[in-house]
Amino acid sequence: MGAVGVLLGLVGLAGLIFGLLQKRKSGKLASIPFHPASRIAQMGQSAADAKGMVSTEGQTVLSNTPLIAPMSGKPCIAYEIEIVQEYEYYEQTDQGTQTRTKSETSMKEFKGSIFQVSDGQGGVFVDAQKQPDASMNQSFRHRMDIGMMIPGQLQFGQAVFNTPMLSTEGPVKAFIGTERIIEPAPVMFVMGQLAQGPMGLAISEPKGMLSGKLLLAPKSREAMLGAAARNAKIGLIAGAALIVVGGILGVVGAVTGGGDDESSSSNAAANAAATTPTVDPNAAAQAAAAQAAAAQAAAAAAQPAQPALAPGQLPPGAPTPRSATCRKAMLCCMAANQVNPAGCYTLATVPEVACRASLPSYRTVVQRVNPAGISACD
Repeated sequence: MGAVGVLLGLVGLAGLIFGLLQKRKSGKLASIPFHPASRIAQMGQSAADAKGMVSTEGQTVLSNTPLIAPMSGKPCIAYEIEIVQEYEYYEQTDQGTQTRTKSETSMKEFKGSIFQVSDGQGGVFVDAQKQPDASMNQSFRHRMDIGMMIPGQLQFGQAVFNTPMLSTEGPVKAFIGTERIIEPAPVMFVMGQLAQGPMGLAISEPKGMLSGKLLLAPKSREAMLGAAARNAKIGLIAGAALIVVGGILGVVGAVTGGGDDESSSSNAAANAAATTPTVDPNAAAQAAAAQAAAAQAAAAAAQPAQPALAPGQLPPGAPTPRSATCRKAMLCCMAANQVNPAGCYTLATVPEVACRASLPSYRTVVQRVNPAGISACD
């Protein structure tokens, strides 16, 4: 029980961190000036605050020559394409030589565009040429199995690519092409820095290393504020509850005897029983389990039900990780953190070195509490 208590405490801490980040996001959304798109076009730079930050919402209007996603052929605000090669390798185990499968990213590319957000009376340009903070929807995915002959070119939808350099660790069995896009929307919320761009005044990525990214979301400002406040509440309440439950289970584990030396533990328990009031471990464990179930039920009830996901897919609405390593860390974290998977969203914004450093810890937790989900960490 002590180990379970520690795990719940860590999950609770992740929930608290997520809640605090969402609370900070809510405060930022509320503090940055918000104007209709036509008003920003009229006011110019004076519509922004001292740092040039401003927010707006409206219908997305693509240019006369919109950006076209190469695999699906869909017009979009931005796209990201990725080609992964899947190969086999051999590993010596206690059961003999085992065949394993690994995946390796061969190519990844992002491309964004300049578009407009309009309220019907006027519009303002938005420069999304640098990868923004936005959810990207999968628009294409195809697996191309490879036989004895490796083709010179790979075709995924409408796009053709030269076959990338093959892995040297084992025979390549397949290439998987995936495309994700930011789609035009009837209502698009935009928050960023107002500055002169190639087409005039535009909202774009803020300058400075710690200034964040251009924020795009297919919903209104009111909905953004509501979601951030709700997620902050869920994270803070569920995180605090799990930390309390983890502490209770840690105490129960200590009381029931978790030492390495069984005989010394029994003697210590007997001596303690002679000098201290009797603790009913079953009652304490039942109380802790009831509190854990209540916290989990509250967190689940507060969030909309999520559809079943294909293996290796992030939930709808999850932020787009900065790299393949951070995406893997998020999936592994979610496999370990089934009570509050949204607490893992913070991994989308941290540097890749932090994601790489966290993976072994998450893998250890998954092996202990959710062995069926270990494929998310491979």
